Amino acid sequence: MTTFDFARWRRELDLGGYDARPLAGRDGVAVLRALGNHANADGAGARPTKTQLARATNLSEPAVTRALATLTRLGLIEKAGEAHPRLIGGGVEYRLLMPTSKATTTPSKERDHV
Repeated sequence: MTTFDFARWRRELDLGGYDARPLAGRDGVAVLRALGNHANADGAGARPTKTQLARATNLSEPAVTRALATLTRLGLIEKAGEAHPRLIGGGVEYRLLMPTSKATTTPSKERDHV
């Protein structure tokens, strides 16, 4: 299984002119990294529990909950599926959203010079 390339994702965020660190905070970045460790190469399939995220990040579960809400609000992650009610400890599935460049390019128009 190929794992999510967090470093590449961060570089693409930087190249797109979007730095989430000040907005997400230290806790948000830590949770984002932990989610990346659970995600597939395309950013999908991250299904850790809040307890697992708390252990991986040395945060409390309420801090993880706040960080997940912030990351969702910033558009860096989204819920891809709900936890199965019968599975004890089954986490919600998250998808890390790939960055899109904020810069738009338009083709240059040639002008006729007389």
